[in-house]
Amino acid sequence: MMVPESKKSRHAGWPRMNLPLVIFVIAIVVRAVFLLAMLFFHEGSSPEVMFPDTTKYIDAADFLFGRNETGEYQLLLVGPGYPVFLGLLMTIFGQSYSIVLMIQIVLSAATAACLAAVARLLYNNRLLAFLTGLIAALSLTSISLAAALLSDTLLLFLFVFSVYLCFRGIQEDRRTLLTVAGLLGGLSILVRSVALFLPPLVIIFAFLAPASWRSPSRRTFINSVLVAAIMILIPLVWAGRNVARHDIFTVAETGPGAARLFLAGKVLHTARERPPHEYRAFRDSLYAATVPNIESGRYKKLHDETRAFIFSTIQKYPGLFLRTYLATVLGNATAISALHNIQLPHLANLFDRFDRNFNPGHKNPLILLLTLIGSVLLIRKNARPTLMLLGIIICFAAASGVTFGQGSRIYFPAQTAWPIMVAASFIFFYDLGGLILRSLTILAKRPAR
Repeated sequence: MMVPESKKSRHAGWPRMNLPLVIFVIAIVVRAVFLLAMLFFHEGSSPEVMFPDTTKYIDAADFLFGRNETGEYQLLLVGPGYPVFLGLLMTIFGQSYSIVLMIQIVLSAATAACLAAVARLLYNNRLLAFLTGLIAALSLTSISLAAALLSDTLLLFLFVFSVYLCFRGIQEDRRTLLTVAGLLGGLSILVRSVALFLPPLVIIFAFLAPASWRSPSRRTFINSVLVAAIMILIPLVWAGRNVARHDIFTVAETGPGAARLFLAGKVLHTARERPPHEYRAFRDSLYAATVPNIESGRYKKLHDETRAFIFSTIQKYPGLFLRTYLATVLGNATAISALHNIQLPHLANLFDRFDRNFNPGHKNPLILLLTLIGSVLLIRKNARPTLMLLGIIICFAAASGVTFGQGSRIYFPAQTAWPIMVAASFIFFYDLGGLILRSLTILAKRPAR
């Protein structure tokens, strides 16, 4: 039911407005209102105390910029991307976290606009592009993360723009765009190492590019390898620094650490048949065992112990480990936003009542269901770009399986792709509803025999 603009359809007359600009304005207004409400509710207190991960980023930023000597482990843990972002802004504006949040809402709004541009580029449908951008602009997860001192907004901004420039570079055979895409993609890996799967995906993109995009295949392949190499080289420099300083080849230790405490910890807790309510205390005991190594600076020893712990858990309970991992992936893909309850405490009761009625267990499978439906619809219309987007979703979903308990934040990077598929589902059901209504109207007007 959804067709490109080049063909006649009832969607072809969609207003010829500047869609990215409209989406940007909507997104920035919504985020600005949310931020002002949050700052009002938290007047007299600092927003950095709201989330535990925030203090890690601030400590790492202070260590990088010589303002403390205690944030070295936090820097190893989270990587340099967001601490550099924070540190630079605090150097320019002082300890004004509100300025950081204002800049983040601009980045978040720009990301929503770019997602609309991605949808337009891939499917040449303005209505699909508008709905994609609108979904991203009104995403409660995106809105709340933009108002939090966390790395997620910066990650998605860099990742989405990298993907967009990569698609355009392949389509237009422009190596300059591809080079910039490589730089942004490499920086996104420094912000969150979860983006490490992007370089191999870029090469896959080159092979999946629609025939109408394709330049001579050899040049397309060479360009994609160049982009992937740039993306790998940037975090490789930081990993080399960690080897020289800590004897650890890693961009960030967050992923393995989370896999030890959450995934492997959950497996061991379940295997011992302990009550679910005791898991938190068990997880805390696993963390307590790592503290002596952290405090004494034995990061290499902790690194080796963490991997040994994870692999030994897999060897002991392979089936349970796989089931727990897959259940965690599904849980994260259906988790609802959780940060806004803390950011807007005066509305917490209203949010709680809504969740009890519509999001039991703080889960809602609707977005995942619409994503699956939309992917089927889009594959039927244009398989190659849809497979590219599905690759992004699958990779981020797979990466989410190592940790849980943070609501939709863990699955948030998949917003690079799923709003496009959800938008396709909305258009399909709208068209289907219109078709059914017209059919009923015709039947009602038909004279009885």
